[in-house]
Amino acid sequence: MGGKNKFNEPDFIIKDFGIGNDGNQFLAVERTAGGTISQKENSGYAYVFVTNNGTFSVSSDWVYPQWHTHELTLNGKNCVTSMKMDGGGAEVEDVVKLRDKCNRYSKSYDS
Repeated sequence: MGGKNKFNEPDFIIKDFGIGNDGNQFLAVERTAGGTISQKENSGYAYVFVTNNGTFSVSSDWVYPQWHTHELTLNGKNCVTSMKMDGGGAEVEDVVKLRDKCNRYSKSYDS
């Protein structure tokens, strides 16, 4: 089980990702999705999805530890320049899953 008070790297090592049969984008990690929650001031953790409908983070931080979603705007160096506080919905259970408006235009592509 992930430790809520310290950083557990396996909670962030991605072992699988894609678009599920339900049309939601997901990622699975080696240990526990959402298992590490930031307790340190001015810090946070995030899973980031770059999609054809925008860039979204599923985040937890010291002010708002409940996992939540932001829609991000990145500059040419992939640095965050702005974020919308309500970027859509997410589920953090066995996997991290984007849902709601994050998936409006999602589809899988064959190589």
